[in-house]
Amino acid sequence: MKHRARQTVFWPGKSNDITLWVESCQACQERLPRQQKEPLMHDPLPTRVFEDVFADLFLVGPLHVLVYADRLSGWPVVHQWRHDPSAREVTQAVIENFVDLGVPVRMRSDIGPQFEAHSFQTKLRQWGVGWGNTTPHYPQSNGHVEASVAAMKDLVTKISTHGDITSDEFTRGMLEFRNNPRENDKSPAEIIFRHPLRSIIPAHRTAYATRWQSAMEGRHRQTAIDVEVKFRYDEHARPLAPLSLGSHGRVRDPTSKLWYKVSVVVGIGRYRSYRIKFASGSVLWRNRRFLRPMVAVPNTNEPPAFHGGAGADDSTEVQQAAAGQLDGTQQDNIPSASLPPGTTSNSLDTAADAGQQPVRQGERLRKKRVMFDI
Repeated sequence: MKHRARQTVFWPGKSNDITLWVESCQACQERLPRQQKEPLMHDPLPTRVFEDVFADLFLVGPLHVLVYADRLSGWPVVHQWRHDPSAREVTQAVIENFVDLGVPVRMRSDIGPQFEAHSFQTKLRQWGVGWGNTTPHYPQSNGHVEASVAAMKDLVTKISTHGDITSDEFTRGMLEFRNNPRENDKSPAEIIFRHPLRSIIPAHRTAYATRWQSAMEGRHRQTAIDVEVKFRYDEHARPLAPLSLGSHGRVRDPTSKLWYKVSVVVGIGRYRSYRIKFASGSVLWRNRRFLRPMVAVPNTNEPPAFHGGAGADDSTEVQQAAAGQLDGTQQDNIPSASLPPGTTSNSLDTAADAGQQPVRQGERLRKKRVMFDI
């Protein structure tokens, strides 16, 4: 647009006016492409097994399955229910893992109702475990748990014919999964016990010999892999500017892929996660990649169009936010793109009511240039 304007017309501040006009176009802002990925962030490797753990709940057929796994070794433990488990049942399952495998220092999970429940958080504090959450619709923020969930889903759906993790097929598959080497050439069993576990697959007795030096080499190999992965990932990544409390922005809808939801930042978490609030009062967590700062206020003359895939609540949120009702924020004194710089619609209305001439831009007459006294 700017290139076309340079070919045809000119006025002072042309580039800035075009930029403001585009940023005030609601349809343009809603259809912006997704933001570029940011540099990779990851925690250092734990110094011992079951120091850092993660948990997740997922649904496979009629089963509600809880996966509890170690971050260093990838050793998984599963629990199942035939109904949607309560926070008390999930807490009891997690405490059983604390007793069997040791109390971790840190635990990560999503922000499901069972993990955000007051009883679950209280129990973690009583056991001295720090808790961290991941943001929705951003699976790479907790890649370890996503990989374990995908593997457990495969075991349940492919091996267990009856959809039951207590079946003989599933238990044998779980044993082989714990014996299967990872990208660092070490299996979860070797990292924890320093040797593979005996299974129904025949093996020589020397295969179960303890290899302490090999285990240390596997840890160094994993560190080198993490460094290489970060280097490759960051080649095409750039950081996004952090958001501040109270800043307004657009939220990318995961279904329609549009930036039509308007929110305000009410909390800042770790790993570029932000707690946002909509005009309806609902509060969600989103990663910085799904939040775009608002440079111009949406046009309040026309209500936002309804998009397929969004519910009535989402449409109401956008209309209320566009009307300036988000957290009591008013737009009376916000400059309009169609008014002169430094002039607001409120100031014009006040001047008109008082019978005064509204403040306008200067219109200085330019004299003709005289060169060489001709």
